[in-house]
Amino acid sequence: MKAILSVKDTNEIFGIEEALRQTNEFEDISVCSDTIVALSEISKGAFDIAVFDLELFKKNIMETFSCIKDVHSEAPFVRIILLVNEDDDVMASAAVRFGIDCVITRPYDEEQFVSKVKELCTLRIEGNKNSDPNRNIYLEKLVSSILSHTGILPNIKGYKYLKEAIITGYNDRSAIEKITKTLYPLIAERNNASPQRVERAMRHAIITAWNKCGGNNFYSRMEIETVYGDKKPTNSEYICAVIEYLDNNIY
Repeated sequence: MKAILSVKDTNEIFGIEEALRQTNEFEDISVCSDTIVALSEISKGAFDIAVFDLELFKKNIMETFSCIKDVHSEAPFVRIILLVNEDDDVMASAAVRFGIDCVITRPYDEEQFVSKVKELCTLRIEGNKNSDPNRNIYLEKLVSSILSHTGILPNIKGYKYLKEAIITGYNDRSAIEKITKTLYPLIAERNNASPQRVERAMRHAIITAWNKCGGNNFYSRMEIETVYGDKKPTNSEYICAVIEYLDNNIY
């Protein structure tokens, strides 16, 4: 596979290169300090992973985000990672709406980065196997948007587990019939984690978002009628509510 990196700090670039090479899946890793030039290269070539640094285009954020969205529509199978600092939560939320697949907040460690790359590569492979790849891409982006609108941002612990669980449950309804015995172990195996860790991380994300959004706003942001009153939804209730929303909105 091929990757392109557009990152400000040379030491960070070196660390990312090493992390990608450790996966033994990347035969070509390019480095480009100019984000616009990097986006141009993506539109020309078959890159699998692109890593961008928000620090490189902070003066033209929305313009660059728009360029990323346009390029991603031309090259839908490239997975785009955005690196941000801890104080960039607002930009992290906006990034998802412009075609960025994953936001990683500094500081991060090599294990976390490699895990995210593997997850994105897996989703890319599964998408290629689908008879209708555009539908799979649309599904993934819609789930990302729903999570963000309900206050569950990419930098919140549990985000990636919920995203995987929703997509898995939407495609295989039998998985959500036995969430504890089927879905948690499946997500855990994909991420080298325990089912208990997956369950706790999902719960943490939902509670954090519920408190942030203020009760019923949690559902209204998703355009779903409140069905659980003021009670915080369980993991399964949230996942099923999102899947219900997808049933009504997927073409």
